[in-house]
Amino acid sequence: MKKLLGKIEFIFVVLLMILYSGGPLTVILSANSTNEGDMAATPDFAIIRLVFLFSYIVIGILLIPLWRTVSYLLLKEKFILLLAALAVISILWSFIPSLTLQRSVGLLGTTLFGVYLATRYSLKQQMEILGWTFSIILILSLLFVIALPNYGVMTGIHEGAWRGIYTHKNVLGKIMVLSTAFFWLIATEAKGFNLRLNLALGTSILLLVFSRSTSSLINFLTLIVVSSVFKVLKWRSRLTIPTLLFLLAVIILFCFLILLQLETFLGFFGKDTSFTGRSYLWPAVVMKIEEQLWLGYGFSGFWRDINSEGGDIWKATNWDPPNAHNGLLDLLLDLGLLGLSIFLLSYFMSLMKGITATNLTKSVQAVWTLVYMTYLVVANITESSLLIQNNIFWVLYVAIALSLHRAVNLKEQHN
Repeated sequence: MKKLLGKIEFIFVVLLMILYSGGPLTVILSANSTNEGDMAATPDFAIIRLVFLFSYIVIGILLIPLWRTVSYLLLKEKFILLLAALAVISILWSFIPSLTLQRSVGLLGTTLFGVYLATRYSLKQQMEILGWTFSIILILSLLFVIALPNYGVMTGIHEGAWRGIYTHKNVLGKIMVLSTAFFWLIATEAKGFNLRLNLALGTSILLLVFSRSTSSLINFLTLIVVSSVFKVLKWRSRLTIPTLLFLLAVIILFCFLILLQLETFLGFFGKDTSFTGRSYLWPAVVMKIEEQLWLGYGFSGFWRDINSEGGDIWKATNWDPPNAHNGLLDLLLDLGLLGLSIFLLSYFMSLMKGITATNLTKSVQAVWTLVYMTYLVVANITESSLLIQNNIFWVLYVAIALSLHRAVNLKEQHN
């Protein structure tokens, strides 16, 4: 009976991970309303809010027997707890307090899901959950593209671009970068040829390419290079650190050369040096940040409509993006320098623990934590996926950050 309940719980978690990734409920309910133009704000449906609320309640119930471990982890990783608390408290100074209240509840529930993953499952088990999650996403996305093109393929200015089970091609691209990196990491660690892994890897790359998400393609190439560098930490040799430093120097040199030929490089991907309008957007955002530098405009208190503070930017840039297209800028808008400082402290402490875990355990699970932490930075250069409610990227960050605190002996993650 216990094994059966464990399997049911596992299936429930996988389904939740798919839901938190952004699909497929939203695209089904919105039909073609999100199929035109640029990526607007995701439609808000009462039924989806109820589904997420149900997930918070169930996760809370599942955490009750684990309350001692939960307390221990949150005390160890205080910064995540502080960041979530700051988001809730920001209702007091939010420019849109009703929206801050609603979304801070969602953020607490999302954070709770990450806490649950770290408490209930080891990093190895979390990777197993991700393997099933990405596999199902791949199958469903292909089915949507082939059998339900009205849902799975975009029209309008993005005519023909695949979006799979998501509302926009860029969302599919972001998920596929993570899926490709995940299966590539496992496939390179596997002994011998594994058909299922290579099929998953190939399908991930296929969906990534046909999503036509330029930023995702660049992020993917960056992640593969950086992942190879991190694997050097697994070597048992005196050459480990010198080799790591050499590879990092090569990457820095490569980035410098790209900057010298930025216009040519971006032109190859069909972009210009405005980063599709971001170079006009970001200076306007920075000016608004300076007006509320220390505490920001409150969690989700900036972007709403033409009458909100974000509306000033829409008027100035003649563009109505739903966010700043940069995770750190959006965090500054929401919670100011205080919120950004708390997040950066949490991030760098977790990154150092990930490096230590990789060096000590030589495990694929430890390398995965570094791959994901790198992805979080790369993805948030041109998009926003930090401290967002009902979002798989925040769930994974919380789970990884807490998992790296889970045991004094980091070799536990080999189990």
